[in-house]
Amino acid sequence: MHIILGSYYSLFSMIGWWGVFKKAGYSGWYALIPFVNLYFICKVITGNGLNFLWFLLPIINVFYAFYLIFRLSYVFGHGFMFGLGLLFIYGLFIVILGFGSSRYRGYR
Repeated sequence: MHIILGSYYSLFSMIGWWGVFKKAGYSGWYALIPFVNLYFICKVITGNGLNFLWFLLPIINVFYAFYLIFRLSYVFGHGFMFGLGLLFIYGLFIVILGFGSSRYRGYR
């Protein structure tokens, strides 16, 4: 049962990131390739893809992941509450972000 739920969660996540990458002007297939997707996630959110290297540092990677989740909310024009939604109900909120009416505003 957990394998099935985990598979659905991963599928929703990839579909959502596909839409996020398309809105940000990148090819959607980047969502399917490990480490490449992390590079482009950081590039979409912070403007510098090499920031994914922070994930290689223990403990810091957890704080950086929280930062990226809330920053993702802001680069698409949402606020803190949407960031909480991304944090706690990630699979649903990433699909809403990728295929809803949100627009990519850039990482500035």
